[in-house]
Amino acid sequence: MSRVDIINDIKNKINEKYRQFKCDSKAKANFSEEQTKTSLILPLLSCLGYDISDDNQLVAEDKDKSGAPGIKSSESIDYTLRVDGNDIAIIECKKLGKVLNSNDVQQLFRYYSTKQVHIAILTNGDDYLFFTDGHRENIMDCVPYKSLHISSLNDFSEFAEFSKDNIKSAFIPHIRAVNKDKYNKLELEYKNSSLKLKQVTKELDKLRGKEYLTSEQKNKLESLELYIEENKKLREKVELFKSYFSIKVTKDTKVGYGSDFDRFKVPSDIAKSIVDMIPDDSITLDSKFIDICCRHGEFVIALRNKLF
Repeated sequence: MSRVDIINDIKNKINEKYRQFKCDSKAKANFSEEQTKTSLILPLLSCLGYDISDDNQLVAEDKDKSGAPGIKSSESIDYTLRVDGNDIAIIECKKLGKVLNSNDVQQLFRYYSTKQVHIAILTNGDDYLFFTDGHRENIMDCVPYKSLHISSLNDFSEFAEFSKDNIKSAFIPHIRAVNKDKYNKLELEYKNSSLKLKQVTKELDKLRGKEYLTSEQKNKLESLELYIEENKKLREKVELFKSYFSIKVTKDTKVGYGSDFDRFKVPSDIAKSIVDMIPDDSITLDSKFIDICCRHGEFVIALRNKLF
């Protein structure tokens, strides 16, 4: 069978299972994560060129040996993909039918810091979410840079870049460069704005010192005050992004619920600044986002405020 035939067969299996789940709730409850792996995930990896029986290409239940904070001794990465003897990607698997949520992303986030990889995949056998470290090396991004859904996919070539032959291609540095370029532009805008700020402040002080202002001077005063306010917001955004890029995951990175230290909260002001970077015309009511803030929901709140 060709690669397209194999993936199409997986797609048919998934849609058949969904039909069973609708008719029988027990069928959904009884279909396990292990069944998802053996019937859906491993066949896909095999058709992408990985020898699933070779530990040099696929390591199952890969336990962390680095002693990284936040990783329990009982935890392990479902699969680590290897090419030419090097770890290249990690995969966290969930059962078919499970909605992938922020807790699942948080789990992958923790595993990511234990491996020198640049690709992390979260899947339930149908939905595949692809993450990387586009902002800061070895710190997984908050949102996937790509998502594929086999049950509704018509162009199976979308998976080609993750085949054994292609996965080492240099698209990750490109993603990092794009994100870094966005930040550099923001910082340059702030620097240019700051150079003008002294001149604007002097003009503003002169106008405020006048007892009477003409209508033209009043308009000028308003525009200068607006400029200073915008400059302040820009400065705050730059500082927020600097703090976001410098986040390190340690045992002290804990907030909120529970006694363990695997709860990572993105402050609301940082979440808002990140969401503000998304072009308005790219967000619609049916857009899908992953909120990694666990039960804090800071990204959801920021997105709601941006939409409404």
